[in-house]
Amino acid sequence: MNRIITKLPYQGVMSSNIGGRAENQDSCGFSETPVGLLAVVCDGMGGGPAGKTASMIATGTILDYVKSNGKPDDKEDYGELMTAAVMAANSALRQKIEASPELNGMGTTVVAILFSKTNATIAHVGDSRAYQLRDSYLLFKTNDHSQVWELVKAGALTEEQARLSAYSNVITRALGIEDEVEVDIDVRPYEKGDRFILCTDGVWGAMPKNLLVKELSRSKSLEGTIDMLNMEVTKAGNEKGGHHDNFTTMIVIPNINSTDIEPMSRKIKLLLQTLMVVCAISLILNLIFFLIPNPSDKIAALNTNITTLTARIAELEKENAELTNQIESQQNELKEKSQLEEKYNELKTAKEKQAKPQISASVTSIVPKLNQTAADDTAQNAGTAYIIEQLGLIADRITKLGVMKAKTTKQKNDKEKERGDIRNSITQLIKENKDMDEKTRKMLNEVDNSLGYPITMREPDGTKDKQGSMSHCNKLVENIKAEIERLKKEAK
Repeated sequence: MNRIITKLPYQGVMSSNIGGRAENQDSCGFSETPVGLLAVVCDGMGGGPAGKTASMIATGTILDYVKSNGKPDDKEDYGELMTAAVMAANSALRQKIEASPELNGMGTTVVAILFSKTNATIAHVGDSRAYQLRDSYLLFKTNDHSQVWELVKAGALTEEQARLSAYSNVITRALGIEDEVEVDIDVRPYEKGDRFILCTDGVWGAMPKNLLVKELSRSKSLEGTIDMLNMEVTKAGNEKGGHHDNFTTMIVIPNINSTDIEPMSRKIKLLLQTLMVVCAISLILNLIFFLIPNPSDKIAALNTNITTLTARIAELEKENAELTNQIESQQNELKEKSQLEEKYNELKTAKEKQAKPQISASVTSIVPKLNQTAADDTAQNAGTAYIIEQLGLIADRITKLGVMKAKTTKQKNDKEKERGDIRNSITQLIKENKDMDEKTRKMLNEVDNSLGYPITMREPDGTKDKQGSMSHCNKLVENIKAEIERLKKEAK
């Protein structure tokens, strides 16, 4: 969690979390601009590093664009500035994809709010949202660019059913997918203390709308609000298996009132109109009362006028309701026609460029695939558990083999040492045998020298008898060999 540090009259905090995913593909940031404070939240999509790359590029581009091109003019329409900034981010993503084809398919949603002294200008593409709260009441919320939200607008799904749908993350607009992108702009006046919330679908998708508003309003401390919200999102994600999406939240509170004021609602306008009619009737009746001389006639006239005016008021209210219904019906028809044309153009472009998969025409046709996917996931999880179990057994066997190898190595070393000792003993014996042979030769030489001729040529009586001297010599050799064998045994 980080605080938004600024010299401008705003305060805030922001927090981005990885959730139950392997990587956090959300990005968020803020900047002081010539216009005022700018806050941006993006939710990237795409395999590998593409999602994170997309959200970071979009966030940085929007912040830099507004900072470089914004002008402090209270009369300027900042909707055009925000639209241009988002379009610049879309162009930056397309250029990145062209330069790095391995990033093809990456994209990001975006929601950004530019706070000026005049108002708050909100730009968004995709299903990242902006909320405006005042005294725990929800004043404003952006509409998602998603498949299920189209069904909500058509009355086929409730907002809660759309949130819980398995296809709630199928969006119909995003940055980086096409060369051009449509940006929704909303302009909101604000009062001191209002809470503006920017968040990704990992936040609002974790709980019903009323609970989210409650969490965002529970604590006066912004840090406390973020902490409790993060705990609730994490708890909800863990209850569903712990594979929940990244979730990012920014909260900004203005410390001043905007110069724009909240537009008057239609109900209040109708009420004021009714009061004006009643005042006019009262004035007319008072004039009639003083102009007619006969009091009874005055009373009768008053009663008649009251009845007539009451009936007229009822007719006007009925006509106003009918006109309102007709206007709403025509607006819905125009929106539906525009949305159908937009979808047709998107699908046609996608087919020509082969840049993105076809969007399913019906939620009903996708439900069997969803069930099959869930079954496949269950089977895959079971297979994964079996593999993990087998890997554990293999690891245990490897550990045992390691112990056995160490034991065998020790035995081998002991044997080698024993063999070395034996080799040393034999070497020592051979050396001793050589020493004995050397001593024997020296002894014979000493005998020969003392006798004056070789002992092998003499008899015991001193006569020169070759055969006798040989037998004597052989006997002497046998005695010497016996002595050598005795010495060897003693050495062993």
